[in-house]
Amino acid sequence: MEKEENCFSEFTTITPKKKNQTIQILYDYEKHYMELVKKYSDEIRMIDNLLKSLRAEKVNFYKQEVPIIIEKLKKEEIIDEIVINQWIDRLSSDIEQSFLISERLIETYLTKSIEEFKQAIGDKVPW
Repeated sequence: MEKEENCFSEFTTITPKKKNQTIQILYDYEKHYMELVKKYSDEIRMIDNLLKSLRAEKVNFYKQEVPIIIEKLKKEEIIDEIVINQWIDRLSSDIEQSFLISERLIETYLTKSIEEFKQAIGDKVPW
């Protein structure tokens, strides 16, 4: 059974006499880091997708939804322009709070994941 080849495979045959301790520590760190990136790749992709989705939702709200709402409100002749503007301002403020809460939830998950990732690096590689 052959060993899996990766970007570090060519360095595994260096004799102990020729190994530099500092370089070996760096090598071990980089190897472990790449293993962790591979291990957490699904979570990294998920966080990336959550952030993309949040940004897309925000753009969609302001570029598509708000103009449609304003247009519909203006068609109602009984609603004053000042009231429409106040209502749109309030709607925008409320939706911004919702976006902010979503962003904080993602950041909390991201921070937890980063701390877990750092801990995994620290457990394996001496500083």
